[in-house]
Amino acid sequence: AVTDLAVQLIGGVTVALYPTVPADGVAYIVRDSGARVLVASTGLQRRKAEAAAAEIAADGAVDGPPPVVVSMSTPG
Repeated sequence: AVTDLAVQLIGGVTVALYPTVPADGVAYIVRDSGARVLVASTGLQRRKAEAAAAEIAADGAVDGPPPVVVSMSTPG
């Protein structure tokens, strides 16, 4: 929730990626949305996000650098 609020306050948009979406589906959604930053809160999400960023970098279909993957965790 805090990440969503922060993104909205800087004028960004969040795109939900559900855990059931396979890595190639994540790459498609990220490429189609033009996302530049991927925020992952679990190890599985991070692995899928990193695979998507690598696929996007390899195919060269987007202008500019591939998305950056950031991990977030909450204490508890």
